[in-house]
Formats: sequence, structure tokens, C-alpha cells
Amino acid sequence: MTSPSSTKKELNQRQSFLHAQSLLEACELALARGRPTRGASTRWRWLLNFWLPMEMVTAAARPGLLAFASWCGLLIGGAMIAYGMIRPLAWFRPSDIDSWYLAGAYLVTFCFVLGRPSVTAFPGWTASDVAAVSLRFTQLTEMNDRDLSEVRFFVGVAESASRRRIVALWWIVGSVWALSAWLAQKGFETPNANMLVSALIPFLFCMFFAGLIAAYTRAVSHVYGLSYTLLMTRETELLQLWKAKEMRLKRRRSIRPSDQ
Repeated sequence: MTSPSSTKKELNQRQSFLHAQSLLEACELALARGRPTRGASTRWRWLLNFWLPMEMVTAAARPGLLAFASWCGLLIGGAMIAYGMIRPLAWFRPSDIDSWYLAGAYLVTFCFVLGRPSVTAFPGWTASDVAAVSLRFTQLTEMNDRDLSEVRFFVGVAESASRRRIVALWWIVGSVWALSAWLAQKGFETPNANMLVSALIPFLFCMFFAGLIAAYTRAVSHVYGLSYTLLMTRETELLQLWKAKEMRLKRRRSIRPSDQ
């Protein structure tokens, strides 16, 4: 027969697990859909939950796609200015224009590839994401220090499982890439056009899924980053409440009359 203390402990652990699961789900919804709106009907909710991973990947890939579009726009715009406007004027030699354009293209590429830590460390993060998670995860205000430590443990376990899944996906892409490289090498050695065509399909597969997994990795990092941020915010609130309580106790002791 189990004791009441062990039963209470089991209930607390189950509640912490459910809180961790709800927190991750709230972070996923905040990343994909932002603030909560009018919910869909129960009939179609399963379809929306099934489609949620693609919404997360799309939201995580948006900053990278915007950066890539900006890079392409700058290169195309620079080419139009250099070869469509300056070159016909014959102010500079064509070789000088080519050199200056290549130097500018390399400079722009280096700026996009290197990037600033304040931008590259938090791609797509906004302050509204934290507010959206707070609105979706209403159980946060009911958690104490013990609940926070247990929820953080379960979130860490979930993060380790997600990271292992990402590593497995990268291994699959790497294996297909190795197959594509082997087919291309055999096609060049033979030479065999059919072998080269066969190598093209795995190559395109790798290019597409590498971008997909990269966006998925960013989405996973975003979800766990939001969850840890929310837990840290609650810890700060509890610390402030404890300090305020201590200040009130000290104030009461200071104004209490002496017993002499």
C-alpha cells in the first residue's frame, strides 16, 4: 500500500510533466501562429495540429529566406548598375568594372555570411513571441520554485530527444549525399550519362532536405529558447516576490516597539 506522501509526490511529478508538455506546445503555437485567437472547431483541430510542424518550419525559415532574397537583390541590383548603366557610358574599362563588381559581390557575401551576433544569435525572435507564450501558457503563474525545477528537467529531457532526432535526420541526408557523390564520380569515370542523371536526383533531394532540416533545427532551438525564457521570467518574479516579502518583514521589525 502506497503512503500518502508517495502518492502526493507522484501527482506532483505527473503535474510537472503535463506542465512541461503544455509549455512546449504553447511555444510551438506561439512560434507558428503568434498570439491566441479564436480557436478552430474540434472537427478540424486535428488537421491544424498535424500541419503545425510545417507552420513552425515556415516561420523559422522566413528570416533566412529574407536574408537570401536581400543578398540576391543586392547582387542583381549591383549588376544592373554596373553593366546596365555604368558600362554603356564607357567611363571605365570593362575589366575594371568586372573587378569592382566582383569585389563588391564578395564584400556583400561576407557581410551576410558572417553577420552580427545580435542578429544571427536570435533569428526571427521578437518580444511578441514571449508575450504570446505567456498568453498561451496560463499555468505559469501557479508554479513555484519546485515546480520550475521539475518542469525544467522534463524540458531538458525533451530537448535531448529533439537534438538526437535532428542528428539522425542529418545522418540520413549525409548518406544520400554520399550516394549522390559516388554516382557522380562513377558517371565521370565511365563516362555514363545515365549515371550522372541518376546522381542528380539524390543531389536535389539533399539540397531540399538540407534546407528543410536547417529550418527545422532553427524552429526547435526557438521553441526551447522560448520555454527557458519563460521559466527564467517566472523565477525572476518569484525572486522579486521573496525580496519584497523580506523587505516587509524587516520594516515591521524596525517599527515594532521594544519590550524594555
